[in-house]
Amino acid sequence: MEDIKFYFDRQQPDGTIKKEEIQLEDWIWGVVYKDGSELHQFQNDGKFNQIVSIDQAKVKMWTLYQPKGKGSGRIDIFIPEDKEVALIHKYRHYVFNANTQYEKKYKIYIFGYKI
Repeated sequence: MEDIKFYFDRQQPDGTIKKEEIQLEDWIWGVVYKDGSELHQFQNDGKFNQIVSIDQAKVKMWTLYQPKGKGSGRIDIFIPEDKEVALIHKYRHYVFNANTQYEKKYKIYIFGYKI
């Protein structure tokens, strides 16, 4: 997956579409729908999807995982069938010991759902 280039079709104010290259993240989301089909943030065909691409009413499982070449971590969250939920996926950047030889940068992912 690391060797695939990913693109997002961003609509411009004038209505035209501009292809924007997106860098593969260390952790990415995917969904499995109730009918068994799937949607991923970074598709194998090079398409990049935003959260708004998800049909949230049809989601069975919400997953955060590390793509091949980035690690093997995975978190699966099964969505309650009897609840209407809103999926949450965001991140924050933190820098510890800034401007020192010990400076460390972290990207912290926030992932889940709210009822």
